[in-house]
Amino acid sequence: MKLHNLYVDLIKVHSYRFGLYKPALTLELRPGLVRYWNNLGVWQPIIQLDNADEVKKKGLKIPKEDLVPHEFDPETD
Repeated sequence: MKLHNLYVDLIKVHSYRFGLYKPALTLELRPGLVRYWNNLGVWQPIIQLDNADEVKKKGLKIPKEDLVPHEFDPETD
């Protein structure tokens, strides 16, 4: 079993069920960044929606709505 999968199993008993195995910088966790964890548990970028040049390079369109932070609710998130 990969270490990050073991971590996921262990964190399930935590009441809020959230946490990062490898800490991420605040620049990596903010509205507009689209990322995922690969099969090695590494946080991988897909796109930064608030960077018009990057969005256009990938053939996408900038969202018309403003990007706003999610209000964390430990009961539902």
